[in-house]
Amino acid sequence: MLPGPTEWNVRVIAVVPVGEIDQWIDGLSEASDPELDWISGIPNAPTDLSRYKWYEGDRVIVGVDRESRSILYWNHAS
Repeated sequence: MLPGPTEWNVRVIAVVPVGEIDQWIDGLSEASDPELDWISGIPNAPTDLSRYKWYEGDRVIVGVDRESRSILYWNHAS
């Protein structure tokens, strides 16, 4: 087995097909007050986050805007 990275910080905005949205949040819980300051580091990220519903898991936060099919995704090691 090859060693993997011990630190990572993946931040993505994506527009996905409707049928794939639920795959992004599978196994995550709804988040009531997620940390969102990481979004400003994504080029062309939206500033109005009012339409996003947030989900979180261990080191993962995902925002979903079903109307625009937009996903904001953060996976980090720390």
